[in-house]
Parts: sequence; C-alpha cells; structure tokens
Amino acid sequence: MHIKQLLKTLMLTAGLLTISALNAQQTVFYPNKEDAIFSLTAPDSWFFSEPEDGVDYYTLSTQQGTVIYFRAIDGTEENSREFFNDSAEYLKSLYVEAILEAPVTETHHGNTVITTRGTGKDEDDTNYRIGLNMFILPTGSIAEIWFEANAEEHKEIQEIETILKSLQFHPIKSIDSENSVLQNPEENSESENQLTE
Repeated sequence: MHIKQLLKTLMLTAGLLTISALNAQQTVFYPNKEDAIFSLTAPDSWFFSEPEDGVDYYTLSTQQGTVIYFRAIDGTEENSREFFNDSAEYLKSLYVEAILEAPVTETHHGNTVITTRGTGKDEDDTNYRIGLNMFILPTGSIAEIWFEANAEEHKEIQEIETILKSLQFHPIKSIDSENSVLQNPEENSESENQLTE
C-alpha cells in the first residue's frame, strides 16, 4: 500500500475510534439490573455511584462536579404533586437566592413527569443550574431525580437533559416486596436528603 494511502487509512481509523469513544454510553439501573425499576443512559465519562451510609440516592457525576441524584419513592399520581412541592422547597433551601420555575407536567413514554428548572448560588457565590424531575412510574412509585451543575458547564447541562430523557421504565419489581428499596420521603431525615457537601 502506498505510504500516503496508509497514512490516510490510519488517520481515518483513529478518527472513527475517537468518535466511537466520544459517543460511548453506559446504562445504569435502579436499584440494580436484576430488580430494575428504571434505568438511565449516560455518557461513559460520567461516574456512577451507589448510596453511601446515611444517604439513599444513587448518583451520576462528572469530574467538574455536576451531579444527578436519583432514587425511587412510594407514591402515585394522586400524591405526586405534594411530594414534588416538598422536594422542590428542600432543593431551594440548599442554595442562596434559589429560584425555581413553575412546575411543568408532561408525559414520558405515556406516563406523567413533573419538572422544574432553576438557579441558585453556593456559599462561594458560584452560580448553579438546578432542577427536579418526578417520573410517575407504572409500578406505583415515583422516580425522584435532582441535579446540580455549575452554570458555566453548558455541555454537561445539555447532557443532563439527554440523560433524563433516556429514562426507561422497568415495571418488574413490586413495591410491596419485602426487599423493596423504595423509600417514603416522610421517613427520611434532612441528613439523608443532603444533596451537596
């Protein structure tokens, strides 16, 4: 093969590998793949973590400090608005000058989702984008998902919305099971709900 053709082939291969790496995805399951209630798909560059002691949120996070917190709680469409309002107020309490937009109710794969987006500042006066989604799941439960991102991380803020849109329902686990991981929000202390260090 001519040296120029070889170089072109190598450059094309390297380019395709780079594109493939940039587009690499991972799917994470809540609470695990075998008993999944829902799943999210995120870029491979995001880090998945299971809950630590005293915290019941799973997380997807980045090196820049962007974090998505998620769990499932007992609830139905009838009481979802009350849970949403309580969660939104708590989210606002974590930031200085926090503002959340009026909730929007939409559908996701035929099921109801309530969302809000907003802004706030941390103690160092850093601007953040914050948000809350509550997906009403067909299992008689609610997927509660929060996020926080530095307002300058525009790419990751876009990725958050893509991750949230990727949510898939897995209605294979009953919330009445003895091994259910679902939580009642009224049973969680403030320390268990802490979203920021």
